[in-house]
Amino acid sequence: MIFKKFTDLVRSKVSLTPQSYATTSIEQYSTHNLHRVGVNSLDQICILIDTLPDAKGYKTHRSYKNVEIHFSKECTVINEDGFKENKVFTVLILLSHNQRFIEYFSSICDSLLFNLGDHRNEKRVFQEIMNILEIFDYSSNVRNRSEQGLFAEMLFLSICEDLDYAVQAWHAEKNSLVDFTTNRVVLEVKSTMSSHRKHTISQKQLVYLNDNSGLLISIILQESDLGTSVIDLAESLKSKSKNSLLHRKIDKFLVSSIFSTEDTENIRKYDLASALRSMRLFHSSKIEPIEKKSIPSHIENIDYTINIENIESRNIEVFNFSNSE
Repeated sequence: MIFKKFTDLVRSKVSLTPQSYATTSIEQYSTHNLHRVGVNSLDQICILIDTLPDAKGYKTHRSYKNVEIHFSKECTVINEDGFKENKVFTVLILLSHNQRFIEYFSSICDSLLFNLGDHRNEKRVFQEIMNILEIFDYSSNVRNRSEQGLFAEMLFLSICEDLDYAVQAWHAEKNSLVDFTTNRVVLEVKSTMSSHRKHTISQKQLVYLNDNSGLLISIILQESDLGTSVIDLAESLKSKSKNSLLHRKIDKFLVSSIFSTEDTENIRKYDLASALRSMRLFHSSKIEPIEKKSIPSHIENIDYTINIENIESRNIEVFNFSNSE
């Protein structure tokens, strides 16, 4: 809804100053109908949230790589009928012009306004916005992942029986060596575009998996023009749960991995059915690391390719962290 309203505003080509916004109302989330989606003089999408001032005040300007937030900002808004008025809003601005990012940002803001409902108190608005801004704080993310790696991890999430619990276990610790950690299970997801199950893994990872009786999921991916992208998969996962923490975690990883650059026009699509069929589970005890005594003391941070094509494994269609044997 927000994305369509924004694209209509951009097409309207209203002449704007740096402090003015061409806007249209967002009716469906509040009976007050005072929140607005807008476009500024730089053609950036802006969400203007009607906010009742709080005695404490939240006037701190906050800026991230692709997002800015202004509290108690005086704005000149131009309504749908061309009427101008000066009013104070909380303003959330996406700095990127990438259409995929704008569309995804719009969906995040749809959720923000849905959560706010009729609440306009500045403290509540501040709390909801800070939850959203956490998504764009790349500095607090766990280790970087590629688009392909993120797709594989989300694909594994899609077969987990308790999705909320699985997402909680997903990169549960910032410096974890593996993708999923619970009190019972440590698990790493690997993917390849090859027809053979060859994966790159570090010595540290493999030792950690072996020491903790860990599991390894192997997935073979095939590109398809009619397939599923990591963005599609993220939206599918979010549709399965109403848990806002789950939504924010998925959004955060997607934003940091995919939308942290402007190059999102060539996002790969994968054959979902073949990827699911290819998924196999391996016990790390079957994949031995190099013995520490065989590694010279001056050599560190070893990565190598493992070929697990002929190692004992089993097909996996559903995964339960409580019964993972």
